[in-house]
Amino acid sequence: MIGTQLRLSGGGTWAVDGQALVNLPTSVPLWRDLTNGVTGADVSALQVELSRLGYVVEETGVYDQQTRKSLGQMLAEMGVELPPYGTLPLAWSVWLPQAELPLASWSVEIGDPVTAGSWCA
Repeated sequence: MIGTQLRLSGGGTWAVDGQALVNLPTSVPLWRDLTNGVTGADVSALQVELSRLGYVVEETGVYDQQTRKSLGQMLAEMGVELPPYGTLPLAWSVWLPQAELPLASWSVEIGDPVTAGSWCA
């Protein structure tokens, strides 16, 4: 893969036991399951990132119906469905420190060993 930017936000790079994980580079890491009505800086950070990605959501700091709807749309694009009641389990998210990663180049084949720090030139 050769390019200048690797888009990480809102996508799924990894899966655990068949469950896709969503990349979320938010200003505050998500630290708990997000369920209806919870409030906090983590919810605000999620709303800001969803808005940045083009989903219709207002930054209120409350995990509300609009936040669940926008998150559900993003996950649906990954082929993932939110659990009943729209809860976002913490185990489904991967916090990243930034939305994009500058790349010089990256070349790896299936079966090649990859070690920490060796994948990005």
